[in-house]
Amino acid sequence: MTQPNIIYNDKVEDIELIDSLLKEFNRVISTNTKIILLPELLLSDNYWKETFLETAVYAKLKYYLLNKHPNATILIGNKLRMISNEIDTNSSYSQEYNGIPSYGFNVCSAIDTSNKISYKAKKLFITKVENWPPLFNAIFPDKKAIINNYASTNDADIMRIGKQNYFIAICYESIFSDQCVIASKEDCSAIIMLASESFLKGNNFAIEQYLNICKLKAIENQKYVVKCSNSGISATINPIGEIETELRSDISAYKLINLPLKHQKTFFSKICF
Repeated sequence: MTQPNIIYNDKVEDIELIDSLLKEFNRVISTNTKIILLPELLLSDNYWKETFLETAVYAKLKYYLLNKHPNATILIGNKLRMISNEIDTNSSYSQEYNGIPSYGFNVCSAIDTSNKISYKAKKLFITKVENWPPLFNAIFPDKKAIINNYASTNDADIMRIGKQNYFIAICYESIFSDQCVIASKEDCSAIIMLASESFLKGNNFAIEQYLNICKLKAIENQKYVVKCSNSGISATINPIGEIETELRSDISAYKLINLPLKHQKTFFSKICF
């Protein structure tokens, strides 16, 4: 679990950021590591889905896995653009490519040693900050809101990594119980949350409140929750809402965690019987 604690006003290029992170990984990652977590929107460039496999950032991450941890998967938050006339969305598009609508997505990308990337796109958005539908914009025009507009997809929220299924929630989605309950319905091993809390501007009350919401999601679904955040609190929370690992919001840190995924039901047998 990583918590880079990036201040975006001072942010370096994505490729330089990845170089610095890989050096940190070498200090803490074990040979048995299965998943490397990086927070929401860690990569801030607008990558095109059609050409992401050709980028220097992807090549750097894949080369690292091939040479250091071939059995691991990197889950990383990034922006992604896609050219399509068929996306089912109410969002405005912020760019055009040869006259074709270009939609923007906030995604979790799963990168391993194969030549294929799995994506999970964020589906629930903070109004105006992340999504400003055309109807709203016609009444209350806001150019800045359109630029930051994200679209949604009908892709699954579950990723298969190794022999386990994981429910992926991206920041704001984790507030909604009816969204996260999919983790229980599909019998996922754990809930992974990628977050960026920079919009809270260091408000400790709001940061703690969000952590409490994540505790509720662990209890509601009787699953471990792993929250990987930038500018917030990163934590692992067990199925009865107890924090087992915590990285505070004001530090940059990297932590190796082990989850007893096969023994989660014993937490409830202890308190119920």
